[in-house]
Amino acid sequence: RKRQGPDSEISGSLGECGLNTFEVRFRSVAQGIAEDPEKIFATAEVDEQAEAFGALCRACRLPAGAGKTGQEIRALVARIGVVASEGTERMAILAAWHPLRLAERQAKIKELSGFVEAVLTTQAAMKSDLTVAFQERRLARGKWVCPEVVVVDETTMIAVEDWSGYSLMVPADCLSRSQEALEASAPLAAQKFMEGVDQYLDVHPHEATNLSAAIFDSESQTLPREVAREMAKRLHRRPDLRCDLVITHEDQNRLRKIFRTQNTRLAAEAITETARGFLSRLRVDVRPNKGGTSADEVRDIDLVVLHDVVSHHATPRWEAERGAAEDLDAVFDPAIARRPRRRMMETDAAGVGVYLTLPRPPRAVAQYHDMLYEFAKGAFLPVGSHGVLVRQVEFENPEVRRLIQRAHELGEWVITYDKVSSRALLERCGVQIISDISVPGSDGRLIISAGKVDDRLKANVCEDLTKACGFDADKAASLTEIVIDDVLKISGQKVLSAARYANASREMIGLAVMRAQMEGALKGTVNASPIWISLDDYRGWFASAKGKVADAIGVAIEEGNGGFRVLIQIGEAKFVEKTAEAETLKEAQQQVRHTVERLARIFVDNDDV
Repeated sequence: RKRQGPDSEISGSLGECGLNTFEVRFRSVAQGIAEDPEKIFATAEVDEQAEAFGALCRACRLPAGAGKTGQEIRALVARIGVVASEGTERMAILAAWHPLRLAERQAKIKELSGFVEAVLTTQAAMKSDLTVAFQERRLARGKWVCPEVVVVDETTMIAVEDWSGYSLMVPADCLSRSQEALEASAPLAAQKFMEGVDQYLDVHPHEATNLSAAIFDSESQTLPREVAREMAKRLHRRPDLRCDLVITHEDQNRLRKIFRTQNTRLAAEAITETARGFLSRLRVDVRPNKGGTSADEVRDIDLVVLHDVVSHHATPRWEAERGAAEDLDAVFDPAIARRPRRRMMETDAAGVGVYLTLPRPPRAVAQYHDMLYEFAKGAFLPVGSHGVLVRQVEFENPEVRRLIQRAHELGEWVITYDKVSSRALLERCGVQIISDISVPGSDGRLIISAGKVDDRLKANVCEDLTKACGFDADKAASLTEIVIDDVLKISGQKVLSAARYANASREMIGLAVMRAQMEGALKGTVNASPIWISLDDYRGWFASAKGKVADAIGVAIEEGNGGFRVLIQIGEAKFVEKTAEAETLKEAQQQVRHTVERLARIFVDNDDV
């Protein structure tokens, strides 16, 4: 029967480019699911209809012939499998029967059945603790990513909640002001803040009796309560601990609302006598954020927490990523949902961001994204690229720079828990990084930073270079800056703690020499400097290993012959007297050997990698 109405115009515009092929294949799969889902999901038809949908999306990007314009065709194809809200709120439902969701469902079924078979039949699985493996698969099965973006009425929408293959879609620009997402991350943000508190007290043990912390410019209503709860746990374990917790905000109206909210919450909660005893040692204050301090003044607060303050200023945008969609793999692999979303920066990047869509999705999904890119931007996608949706904040964003600098004026250390913030962004604001760690199982990142390097540290390093190494005063002064800069690239934690320990400055000199020798060994093999990772920041990897851990590893990439090799150097630095050289050398060699063995077990001999 000949089509009439709008669909006939689409068919006339696209002709043999894909609409008829997609309709036949999609209709066959839909009918098969209704009649015998077990049978249809065991066939190749589900993948074939997804490929046909990808081809249809690619055809939508071709110049329109007769009938509707290109943008009108894209708008109609973009609505396949999408149910828009008829209410006043802008939202939509991405259906479980969307062509790409059906292919993802089939991939999940196959992967899960293979996993169950392996668990029940292999000897290694029967002897292993599979708790983590089951947790990972449970989380992965609940997340749907093919696709996770739609465009409805020229508005780009992103998935915020999944249920059995259906997804609730809201405008992408709502992510920066989503109160629900902010409150959901508050408990983990509080836990990570307290880990920063523990590190601070390790370096400054004398501050335990007079600790001060501030929640700076947070929009979360529950973060103060979560931080207070975590602090109460520390108070229970440490009778000597006393803390002032300050809640501060530059917006006076917001500050008054915080004050009212905290009073209401405290009045509503039943507090035991034991808890009251803890709270008497935890003084909570709500006060305005007054002007700044100069760089030479003593900061009023020990620790400042920034909870998604940078993310609040990030904006979604469609970007062109290198590599055409047609060059991507067609296979739907459920493991791609667990891959990192932080966007790698080019040398000339304007900012930092995270992917809201898969950076390298299956081919059909990428073709769908390409169509949405052109539909949303009203511009052609550059040749040799595929479209991705990112959430980004610019390096030169004046408000972000001001907030970061203000936080570092307030506190000795700043603990940032944020989905978008990065080491590069903070360093461009002129602060020193103590540690930068991704949080497993979370979209957030934990970064601990400080405003400047302590002058006492510079004096200690300069003195050791003069007395222990024999340099004159001028040479020692110039080398001091080089040593500190080199060690900062390995571990900011060592730099911040070195000012408090007599021998730490000598350890820093050892680390700088170690770094120079290891990078020298790579000359002629790789052009770029290696990426340095302090193993002190990742001791959890070695919790079950025997022996001590080395100081750091350097990771470099050697390219050639159409491929690449990852080169890993492992180093341990010692600064000792000549009389103890032989014994110390033996100890250092053992640390390096133990670290090599552990890394080999994790990354080389591990069948799960």
